[in-house]
Amino acid sequence: MTGSDQRNLMSGAIDGIYHIVEIRGEDLLHVLSCQKSVHRRDFALRIDRPTTLRHGLDLGSSNEPVQRMNLAVDITFADIVQIDQRQLADPAAGQSFDHPGPDSADSDYADMGSAKTLKSRRSIEPTNAAKPKVKICLRIRHIRKRSSPIRRIFPPLASGFAASPLGAMSLNELFTLTARQLCLCILPFAQGMKITDLNRDGGIGSNSLLVELGGYTFVVDAGLHPKLTGNAAVPNFDFIGDREIDFVIVTHCHLDHIGSLPVLLKQHPKARVFMSLPSQMLVERMLHNSCNVMKRQKEEKRIPEYPLFTHDDIDGISGRFEPLKYKDPLRLELHGEMLTITLYQAGHVAGAGGFQIEHGSKTYFFTGDVLFDDQRVLNGARFPKAKKFDAMVIETTRGETERPEGKTRESEVKRLLKQVGQTIREGGSVLIPVFALGRMQELLSLLNDARKDGRLPRCPVYGAGLGLDIADYFDQITKRTQLINYTRRVTKELRLKRPPRKLTPGKEPGEPGVFVLSSGMLVERTPSYMVASTLLASTKNAICFVGYCDPDTPGGKLLETRPGQTYLFDVLDYQCPVLAKVDRFELSGHADRDEILNFALAAEPKSIVLTHGDPGAREWFAQQLEAADHPVRVIDPEPLETIEIL
Repeated sequence: MTGSDQRNLMSGAIDGIYHIVEIRGEDLLHVLSCQKSVHRRDFALRIDRPTTLRHGLDLGSSNEPVQRMNLAVDITFADIVQIDQRQLADPAAGQSFDHPGPDSADSDYADMGSAKTLKSRRSIEPTNAAKPKVKICLRIRHIRKRSSPIRRIFPPLASGFAASPLGAMSLNELFTLTARQLCLCILPFAQGMKITDLNRDGGIGSNSLLVELGGYTFVVDAGLHPKLTGNAAVPNFDFIGDREIDFVIVTHCHLDHIGSLPVLLKQHPKARVFMSLPSQMLVERMLHNSCNVMKRQKEEKRIPEYPLFTHDDIDGISGRFEPLKYKDPLRLELHGEMLTITLYQAGHVAGAGGFQIEHGSKTYFFTGDVLFDDQRVLNGARFPKAKKFDAMVIETTRGETERPEGKTRESEVKRLLKQVGQTIREGGSVLIPVFALGRMQELLSLLNDARKDGRLPRCPVYGAGLGLDIADYFDQITKRTQLINYTRRVTKELRLKRPPRKLTPGKEPGEPGVFVLSSGMLVERTPSYMVASTLLASTKNAICFVGYCDPDTPGGKLLETRPGQTYLFDVLDYQCPVLAKVDRFELSGHADRDEILNFALAAEPKSIVLTHGDPGAREWFAQQLEAADHPVRVIDPEPLETIEIL
């Protein structure tokens, strides 16, 4: 530092708040104060000369004489390690500062265990009398730069803030206040992303993640558990406490991801809500249907807290839904802190998205529910390729399912259509249980294509319920966004019929045909459940599952029942032998486990968090990731247990 620099600094002539003047050694960064008040939460650095830190961080060049960086800092003073009673005058000005200690009546400290956090923004005034030189530990929690990310530039230092006065502490752990200059040692305090699974039971259910990143707090999805009822089906939003949610990201519109969204938004009225445009067009219809179901269940199952929200509640939050375009970054700024969200098409269902979060020097990726294969109605995932992430949060739904060699989505579609055609030609009926959102529209399109080109004989095709309403929404999404390929023409060409209103277990419907009905897991009292009770006891019929079935649902139990064994339709008080052909076709909306594994490993993250999967599925992913050549920290979080990714 030149004498001219010193004179300018002491006179306050330097325009910036803090001025980088030099770097000493590998770890020490010196910053000089340019104003009296040095205790501030937010301040800036001004660089007016080329300065390059070790490890290749360029803080300036001759072509860019001035850059400004915003720093967000939390200054935490550990125990004062030494007060040197010698009278040390500042070499430049012959003055020193009076810095009150923690026991001074003039100080403003708040106890934080063994450390003390200085809350005061008191100015430190110079005095003519020589004062003690105070050495204090300092942590800086966040460092960010507007123009480009600042990466970690210092190796981690050993912990030991409560160590003995100077013996166990290096110079890198101290800073000194003298005169009107602050010589500051910046310690690499690694504050990463904190994630808490709000799903009370973990696994697949009321999907919701609480994420804390820097000064931001947000929630990913807010679902309802499909196998539970009442408040037990809702994520544990009480865990959020008095944290203020800045925004919610909706990955897609299946109810296990959006079913409790009105509950969350009622508790956090200022939170913004981000989702894709197709999801914005679908979400209200899905929530209104859920409200109707809860009203019915309130009477049928005597659930006093139902409905958890009303139609008015849904209408009240609809204006807060903000659509994001795929691959179009959204930049947020909160108190000078930047965060960027980029949504990518996930393929799972119309509107589904995985997303990338950029914060400081870190990049994180959440897959959401993902399918890489193209479908008839929807393209597969279009995730970023050849990109590296610091950490990833991945779904593990199909971790326990190994796709047999040679079995592809195309071959499974052919096998399904062959089974449907054979059953119809032999005078039987086919039930295809489907999810109302996505799977129904996909199957209707496949059946229509096959019938038009002669692969299927003409026969009645039955459909009903929410899925047909969603088909109309798909028509609108196709016309407005071109992100899916479905129009009302499919429904018209199939001449879709409503199934008979009155169905008697054990008695087949009048005219054989193909029944494409929800729910996909044969949930009790749904159309697919009722029709299954009429078809199962006949050898000429077939029930074809085309999606994931939870083992505890009626559909999952039927798949585990061997031919000839008795199956119980519990709520109908009806049982019969399994005589119809029951089969599963690999047309899941979730990617194969190897596809997700390969995508994750290619991104070379330091940490991977496992979500949305049963214990066995997560275990498979954990074993494969831990055995990979690329070293990665695998985290399988327990419900309501906060984990941190550095």
